[in-house]
Amino acid sequence: MEDLIENVMVMNVEACEFRAEDARICGTVLLHCRARDNTVSVTKQLDESSVLIESDRSTPTAMHKAWTFVRFQHGKWLLSAIQQVHS
Repeated sequence: MEDLIENVMVMNVEACEFRAEDARICGTVLLHCRARDNTVSVTKQLDESSVLIESDRSTPTAMHKAWTFVRFQHGKWLLSAIQQVHS
C-alpha cells in the first residue's frame, strides 16, 4: 500500500531548525498544507495498473510535515527526510 497525495495546497511554511555539523548544514521547515490523500495498492499483476483502495475525494485533509534539507560545503540543498508531524 502507498499513499498518493493530490491537489496539495500549502497554507503555511515555518523555518524550524538550522544547524551546522562539520562540513554540512541541516535545515528543517514545517509545512502546513491541505491535500487529498488516497491509499493505493501497488501490487500489480501483469498488464494491470495500481488499484485505488481508499479515498475521500470530496474533502482535503490537513497535513503537517517536517522537511529536512542538507547541504555539504557550498553544494546544493538536498531533501534528506520527510516526517509526519502531529499537531
